[in-house]
Amino acid sequence: MSDVVRSLIYDDEGDPVLILSPKIKRSKPVKFAIPLKDIWMYSEEHNPFYLTAIATVSGTICDMFDIGIPTVQKVSMIADAIQYGIDDLVKMPPQQTEDPKSIGEGKMTNRITDETIHFDVTEDMA
Repeated sequence: MSDVVRSLIYDDEGDPVLILSPKIKRSKPVKFAIPLKDIWMYSEEHNPFYLTAIATVSGTICDMFDIGIPTVQKVSMIADAIQYGIDDLVKMPPQQTEDPKSIGEGKMTNRITDETIHFDVTEDMA
C-alpha cells in the first residue's frame, strides 16, 4: 500500500508539474512538486546519479509527509510514484488558456491620420 498519491497539474506559467502528496490528509496540507524541467533527475535513463537523487528526495518526502524513516520499501514506493508519472507528465498537452470574454466593441480614431481602428473590449480590459 502506498503512502504517497501522485497527481499532475499546471503551474502558474502553464508548465506541467508532477505533485506528490501524502495519502492520509494532514491538518496542514503538504505537497512535493517536480516541474517538467526537473523530472529528468528522477529517470534512470537520463541521470547517472539517479540513486542519489531518489534517496535524497525520498528522505525529504518521508520527513515532509511524516511517514517515518526512508526504509527500502518507502524509497521504492516513492521512486515508483515518480517514475510511473514521468510518461504522463511528459505527454501532458499544453495548458488550454481561455480567450478573454468579449463584453463589447470599441472604436478609436487617430486624429492625425484619421484612421479608425475597431476592437473588442474584453473582461481583462474593463
